[in-house]
Amino acid sequence: MDDAELEKGKSISPELLAEIEDSRYAIVILSLNYACSSWCLDELVKIIQCMKEMGQQVLPVFYWVDPSDVRHQRGHFELKRKTQVDVEVREHEEVYGQTQCVESCFG
Repeated sequence: MDDAELEKGKSISPELLAEIEDSRYAIVILSLNYACSSWCLDELVKIIQCMKEMGQQVLPVFYWVDPSDVRHQRGHFELKRKTQVDVEVREHEEVYGQTQCVESCFG
């Protein structure tokens, strides 16, 4: 979901999370900079949670990205240094499980 009124740097609103929960399908467009966005990662965590718990159907679209790079966390999807995004990813892993969530969805 894309909304021009959403402000950069703010966390995902409860309304957006509820919209993800209410959806039967999710299309995740994985681009070169996808993993650099905390919003994208937050949405992905919610989508994968809905896939596992509610049977939401997920369609990944790999836009100029090799699917094996996503699955094996290589290239643009490799965590090279500790950044704020790394900390958030680690927090997501603690809450929702290790990186198997990406592999179960896209692997």
